Amino acid sequence: MDGVLRVWGDLGAVDAAHGLPVGTVAGAAFREERLLPAVTGRVSDEEWRAAVADDLAAACGSLARARAVVADWGRQPFRVDAEVLALLGEARRRVPVLLVSNGTTRLEADLAALGLDTAVDGVLNSARLGAAKPDPQVYLAAAARAEVPPGQCLFVDDSAGNVAAAEALGMLGHHHRDAAGLRRALAAGGLLRPLREMRRHPARRRVSIGRMTTFSAHDGTTLSYEQLGDGAPLVAIPGGPGADARYLGSLGGLDADRRLIRFEPRGTGRSAAPVDRASCAFASQAKDLEALREHLGLDSFDLLGHSAGALTAQRYAAEFPHRVRSLVLVTPVGRGAREADEAELAAIRAGRADQPWYPDAAQAAALLAAGQGDPAELLARITPFFWGSWDDRARAASFDPDLVPSAPWMREAFYASAGEAAPVTVPVLVVAGELDGMIGTAPARLVAALHPGARLEVLAGAGHRPWVEKSAEFTALVGEFLG
Repeated sequence: MDGVLRVWGDLGAVDAAHGLPVGTVAGAAFREERLLPAVTGRVSDEEWRAAVADDLAAACGSLARARAVVADWGRQPFRVDAEVLALLGEARRRVPVLLVSNGTTRLEADLAALGLDTAVDGVLNSARLGAAKPDPQVYLAAAARAEVPPGQCLFVDDSAGNVAAAEALGMLGHHHRDAAGLRRALAAGGLLRPLREMRRHPARRRVSIGRMTTFSAHDGTTLSYEQLGDGAPLVAIPGGPGADARYLGSLGGLDADRRLIRFEPRGTGRSAAPVDRASCAFASQAKDLEALREHLGLDSFDLLGHSAGALTAQRYAAEFPHRVRSLVLVTPVGRGAREADEAELAAIRAGRADQPWYPDAAQAAALLAAGQGDPAELLARITPFFWGSWDDRARAASFDPDLVPSAPWMREAFYASAGEAAPVTVPVLVVAGELDGMIGTAPARLVAALHPGARLEVLAGAGHRPWVEKSAEFTALVGEFLG
């Protein structure tokens, strides 16, 4: 952001206007022990500026004068580099462009005021992330948001240290000095070439960013969804239960040829929590899918459910078969309830005993089973079991700080309607991950056996999110099935 897209005036002018030695305000505001808490969200922007005023009180002669200095600093003139903005706009036609800023809690308001919130495909604010550049967590979170490995990212920053940290993770780095240099870097990366040439490089296909919309459910609860891409509609239901649907991303690139509609069930993500929590039972949520269909004006659509979301998807397809063209169930938890085979899960997990993270994950799993310790902390420790490969990509996807966490009451409310399930008559594809240590493959086999003519595919080497780990295989499989 600052130093690349937004260019500030001379801060020394604020010092001079108040009779202070040049560098006084910068020295107080940007020393590490004062700045770091602000850009990692431990203090708000207002608290940071108040603390800076306290620090300046002695140099200014009074706290009141120091506060006036800080107020003038906040009104410091700046400009948006129009040439850089235009270059980013051109690059956005080919790839997602994310703003990765060591910002304070004021960043989002600044972007909206400048109209820059719509100039990029996403914002990673260090104050929301809880970590600041050059912490590797920041870069990995950005790559995960863009749904590409770090090696396919171009990182631009005016700090040589931040660029070096990106390059250490395998990113291509560009130390920004001016728009001309940025143009050369983008051109070298193939991001300023004609679109007809880019079609020969599918790895650089632009990842669609969601368009969020809300509507009212049958009981007045405000529900949200995002649309990505264009084409035949595919509605996707997240798992959890209660997980923020944004973790689905583009489902490995299914939005390339389809209108991917990521639905956020009630009480999850940015959808409102209902007055009656009982309405969050998966059987009841089938009504919300029907309300979404009516809101979208669709006669019928393809439906995808992931993990626990597969329960809602199956219930809707059973109740409204004439509205579902085909059904895709990805690593489902079961037919009408959670139906993991504990012996299979134990075998899958034991098969990872050669991994360096295994002893800690196994210990955490034992404590969780015994009802000991902090469940949230233990769940984080056993997360490697859920992936075929516990690498940087999996870590970033698992602990994305921008996702709204599940409500603590959601699991009980969601599974309250567990029971017998009915077979569906529409075409069904069931996808399981061979190394899924969260739910295993047994539930997928039960689901496939329930629905007449269902097709079961177990992806080798994949865990609970096969579209992340085996994106090419996953998108080819689902794309071929949907037609």
